[in-house]
Amino acid sequence: MFSRIWNALFPKGRLANQSAGKISFDDVAVSYSPPDGAARRLAWADLQAVEIVTTSDGPFAVDVFRGLLSDGPPLVIPQSADRSGVLLKRLQELPGFDNHAFIVAMGSTDDARFLCWKRT
Repeated sequence: MFSRIWNALFPKGRLANQSAGKISFDDVAVSYSPPDGAARRLAWADLQAVEIVTTSDGPFAVDVFRGLLSDGPPLVIPQSADRSGVLLKRLQELPGFDNHAFIVAMGSTDDARFLCWKRT
């Protein structure tokens, strides 16, 4: 299910066009505001999965993204976004978050997706 949505919204090459932006979150939701100002919000209660998406576009382009998946369009956040590290700490609090998958993703230089958490 998530693969169809992901591939339809983000065909190869489209992810690399995202730049930094800002992340904010509280106990209810996470928001991402890209530089163009079109903020997106996802309630934690709607979160279904967390993926790390890597591309072969680095090191001179954004090549690592956090994909927060729900039944709607994914919230895609570049690793270079402001407060990305703080968001990672919050995601690691999700029960069963796979830190090993995250570590493997950080070493990837290929176009790949790594599932780090899925709601059960």
